[in-house]
Amino acid sequence: MLSVREVTVRYGPFLALDGVSLEVGRGEIVGLIGPNGAGKSTLLRALAGLVTPAAGSIALRGRPLAGVEAFRRVGLGMALVPEGRGLFPHMSVEENLLMGAYAVRDRARVRENFERVWALFPVLADRRRQLAGTLSGGQQQMLAIGAGLMSNPEICLFDEPSMGLAPIVIGEIAEGLHRLREAGLTVLLAEQNAKLASDVASRIYILQTGRIRYHDIPENLLRNPEVVEGFLSVY
Repeated sequence: MLSVREVTVRYGPFLALDGVSLEVGRGEIVGLIGPNGAGKSTLLRALAGLVTPAAGSIALRGRPLAGVEAFRRVGLGMALVPEGRGLFPHMSVEENLLMGAYAVRDRARVRENFERVWALFPVLADRRRQLAGTLSGGQQQMLAIGAGLMSNPEICLFDEPSMGLAPIVIGEIAEGLHRLREAGLTVLLAEQNAKLASDVASRIYILQTGRIRYHDIPENLLRNPEVVEGFLSVY
């Protein structure tokens, strides 16, 4: 589904990503973990077309994305749920979801996507007329995920969906991710919360100072003392 080859990103003299390569197969949830400042958000922004790599290549279903603008990547089936949620606080839950569906021209499909979101997060259906800014943090994160799903994506890029949430709400987000995988959605999940990533991902990449340091299935990473001590024990 997604192929990343030797992607390098610079912000002026600062090297944010240094030759990052990874693969995400169709129907997989792949975790990308690492400390704050490791480059996770930069990588997702590069994949979504919001940052232009200095080198390397990105392909979606074999199609190179070089020069493809961010809004066109949405039309190709890629959605980014950004860190910080990116909601419109003075608009209702329903209006925020409609904003997520701006690229979908088929009204019947929009209605189907609404039902998909309501089924995934019933609390949003109960609050569809409520202003997004008055929702709890967990409900806002659910709404951000729902808005991403409204574009009818084949792959979703989730940037730190557990940030600032209580453990019980993180559990609800994890359940939602499991249901998305069962429905066949492909996900690249960037997280500092290694437990969440390990619970839902089939494979994990560990990013540090702009480079991939480890890549394996969660079970193997959790048996590696160096990985646990250096990357997992602090999350």
